[in-house]
Amino acid sequence: MNERPELFVSSLGSGSNGNAFLIECGGQTLLIDAGVPVRTLLACLAQRGLTPKDIDAALLSHEHTDHVKALPTLLGKSEFPVYATRGTHAGLPNVPNRMRQTIQALDTFTIGETSVTPIPVAHDAREPVGYFIEAAGLRVAIMTDLGEISEVNAEFASCADHLIIESNYDEGLLRSGSYPAYLKSRIRSSGGHLSNDDCASFLREIVGERTGGIWLCHLSENNNRPSLALGATNDILKSAGKFREVVALPRYDGTVLTWRSSQKRQMIQQSNLPF
Repeated sequence: MNERPELFVSSLGSGSNGNAFLIECGGQTLLIDAGVPVRTLLACLAQRGLTPKDIDAALLSHEHTDHVKALPTLLGKSEFPVYATRGTHAGLPNVPNRMRQTIQALDTFTIGETSVTPIPVAHDAREPVGYFIEAAGLRVAIMTDLGEISEVNAEFASCADHLIIESNYDEGLLRSGSYPAYLKSRIRSSGGHLSNDDCASFLREIVGERTGGIWLCHLSENNNRPSLALGATNDILKSAGKFREVVALPRYDGTVLTWRSSQKRQMIQQSNLPF
């Protein structure tokens, strides 16, 4: 009997200044967003014995710079299909037409043996999505930027073995911070970002028996702290009797976190890149 291939999910960096994830399974490599410095991406690939030529496809959540800035350079090193919604593609003039693959929210497609469903999210981009990825009998949900939670978001998140969800700002830090009023309003809006408290409340409702690891992503450098994001989520989950491994993802500081499906307790492997 053939053994199920192992699934790897790596965070190459997460935060207001850059986001990228890598998913590997059965010899296939998918890049989710490309918003961290190119050398971070290249170093992480090399660490796993990969180069840009090993990337089978890139899946983009939206066109904001912190999710796509490394893409033109990567495409200069290797040609691979770039999957994005029509709106996101419209905001990416540097992607050659021959590499564009247009997708639509809730229309599932496959890349090799991997099934991908774009998840509609509320954010002030042209046509943003998260992703629900199924490979080797396991499910990963990634929602990095969302101003509010919908029933559809909850439906997919509750079915994930590994969940990556935004916990962008602490309300107290945002309120007392130096951002101008219009920017604070934008961050709090339904097209902005998810606060620590809103993220924690959402997780209390959707975490179930299937939920394994939880990664809190896209933490604001100025309006959040890992300890605050973790405290909000852990406190509310523990009060509900739901004990899970929760990690606040670091920014692109040379740290790569990798979740491995073979680890029974959803452990993560951490390694520092040689910068």
